[in-house]
Amino acid sequence: MPKKTKVKAQENKESPQRDDSDCDVTSTTTMGDITSLLEEHRASIAAECKSTFEPLASALESIKSTISDHGKHISPLETNVNTTDKRLHQVEATRTTLQKDNEALRSKLVDLDATGRRRNILLLSVPEKYGRTHPTEFFFQLLVDVFGAEVLSSPPELDHAHRSLAAPPGQGERLGPVIMCFHRFPNQILGDLQGSQA
Repeated sequence: MPKKTKVKAQENKESPQRDDSDCDVTSTTTMGDITSLLEEHRASIAAECKSTFEPLASALESIKSTISDHGKHISPLETNVNTTDKRLHQVEATRTTLQKDNEALRSKLVDLDATGRRRNILLLSVPEKYGRTHPTEFFFQLLVDVFGAEVLSSPPELDHAHRSLAAPPGQGERLGPVIMCFHRFPNQILGDLQGSQA
């Protein structure tokens, strides 16, 4: 019997003892305390996030303002560019048309000038009293009478003849020329006249 009592006493000695302080902490922490603590953490995190993002928000607003200001300036420029582009296309089309017209007119002018020069002959030193009436017939007959068949291989085909538009010369002044326009290029007539002079 005494042996059994000794064993039980030893077992009681080795068994761990309960800490009453742990029981006190657990029993005093309520849901209200936990909720309050979480609210404090949430408020702290929100304040930190707000302080972090406020400079970013300010910078973003500045960027938005700058972009809006640039947009106000760029929009009229785009409108002006489009208007200028349309006008430039019109100018290019007009220039092309004018260039073609100019080239055609220059070609006609060159041809008219060359043709007119080759078809006209100036006859000098003819007194003003001759050829006043029917000058074409008069100067045609004058050519035939002066040069004749010996010089002219065929009668000249004279379209018209007239005196220059200058005022009639006074006494002792140089006589005005007579302009004779031939129907064909007078190369043969000029050749006949030069041959007669030789």
